[in-house]
Amino acid sequence: MSKKLIIENLTRACRSSSDSCSIDVRRSPGYVRRDRRQSRRDGANRVDYLKAGRLVARAVPGNSKNSLAFCVCDAMYEENLTPLPPGDATAIFAAELQVLARQGPPSAPLSPDNVVQFAEKSIQPPLAAICRKLLLPGSSIKGWQHLEELSRLSGRGNACLLCLSHVSNLDVPNLYTIIEDQHDLDVFHQIIWIAGRKLSEDTPLTRILIQSCNRIVITPPSWFSRAHSAEEEQAARRINRAAQRELLRLRKEGWIFGLFPTGTRRRADDESTSHAIPETDTYVKSFDYMVLGRIDGCTLPVSKDRDFTHEIPRRDRLTYTLSPVQRTSEWRANALAQFTELGQRRATARAIDEYLSSLPRP
Repeated sequence: MSKKLIIENLTRACRSSSDSCSIDVRRSPGYVRRDRRQSRRDGANRVDYLKAGRLVARAVPGNSKNSLAFCVCDAMYEENLTPLPPGDATAIFAAELQVLARQGPPSAPLSPDNVVQFAEKSIQPPLAAICRKLLLPGSSIKGWQHLEELSRLSGRGNACLLCLSHVSNLDVPNLYTIIEDQHDLDVFHQIIWIAGRKLSEDTPLTRILIQSCNRIVITPPSWFSRAHSAEEEQAARRINRAAQRELLRLRKEGWIFGLFPTGTRRRADDESTSHAIPETDTYVKSFDYMVLGRIDGCTLPVSKDRDFTHEIPRRDRLTYTLSPVQRTSEWRANALAQFTELGQRRATARAIDEYLSSLPRP
């Protein structure tokens, strides 16, 4: 039985039972029920469900007498309420990163023939274990049903895009972890992330991060702003043409493409990193539908030298707030009508900024 079905069964049981909440744990291998009294004063029971010793769900007293309500987000990650030990990522997670280093295969040099790269799924569980140690109770996805709808639309042959704000190197692994803990991983596995080549050419740990997800690798505009030989620039443009061909080929085949509109992580000392870049419009117009999302909270703030190994983890409550599904043709038309003086590309970028800012705060 999947975790999603367990949660649904728990919810139904809590709503229908007058004094208890239960599921058939014999059909749910690995899940253990633990009953605890919340307090002597009210005498109410709290029912916890654990897997491998980790709290994954809880039923607590509801609003009316002798009723129980189901709570998953606020119960999960309770073990993280104590502070982390001091140090950067390599110090705090030394053992876990050694495991990851053994899991990650060497990266082949980027070429037009391998711009589409699929996840090394063996990396995902140990990386999720790191993320799970950084999430605070209440970490969740608001508007999960919109991503499910986008998944269904993609399965019907529509080109679908997920646009997320970008705050840390763990944005995608954290999303994987919360989906695994609370929802349906099949949806995550549908996503192909549009990733800059720097991620696979950076430090070994950064390469491991990017290997944990499906991606289509591009040479971003920022790469061309630096000095390169004519031969290197020609090779980079061939890579981008190949990436565009693959995107157009795969977009109607049941995939969701994931995009960070800012093209970089948000940094407190650089306001420009909070704004979508005009090149985002090139992607938006290539798709039929999109969902926009904002990430509140950050478990791995960007270091000054932007080196993942020097970044200092922190525990935080993460919320991914997702918008309803948008028709991209209507979105672009409305953006241009609202910001006519900017032209289509910059109008789309501005509209994305304003929309993400307007999503409800947790």
